[in-house]
Formats: sequence, C-alpha cells, structure tokens
Amino acid sequence: MGLDLGGTKIEGVLLDPDGSEVVRRRVPTRQDLGYDFILGQMAEMVSDLAGSAGGPFLLGIGTPGSTSRRSGLHRNSNTLCLNGKPLVRDLQERLGRDFEL
Repeated sequence: MGLDLGGTKIEGVLLDPDGSEVVRRRVPTRQDLGYDFILGQMAEMVSDLAGSAGGPFLLGIGTPGSTSRRSGLHRNSNTLCLNGKPLVRDLQERLGRDFEL
C-alpha cells in the first residue's frame, strides 16, 4: 500500500504481490481544515484500503517536505500546516503501526 500526501490531494493505492493495482482512492488534502484533519484523512485512507488487502501489507508514505532526524518535526513542506509537527509520530499513533524515516 502506498499513500501520496500532496498539497491538493491524498492518493492511496493497494497493489497485489505481482504489482497489479487492487484499489485506488483519492481525496482532497483540504489544508484549510488543518493538520488533524489531514491526519484523519490519511488514517481513513489506510483503513479503507486495508479492507481490500486480505492480510498483512507493507505501507509506504510519500509527503512533501522532510522529517528532521534530530527533532522528529516535519519541515520544508508546501502543505504548510505540516511544518513543525511530529507527522511521523502522530501517524504512527493514529495508524497503530511503527515505521521508519
């Protein structure tokens, strides 16, 4: 499963083991509704796609900007409400999964 968090949309795709697309979803990012809304949209997308997975899956997430290894805070994002937030930590909590930078 992959999520692409962009400035205007959040797109998710679930692929089967041979790389064929199983399902794809796309929703507006809605920066105007803020950081917590975006986290909720991402968590909902993962939950929705996971329903089609039929078992364990790997998750990759692409975001604008980067995460500081020192502080854990997001930076340099054109999705301004992400800057200065602990995006990785907050997503881990919302999704109930660990992942690495």
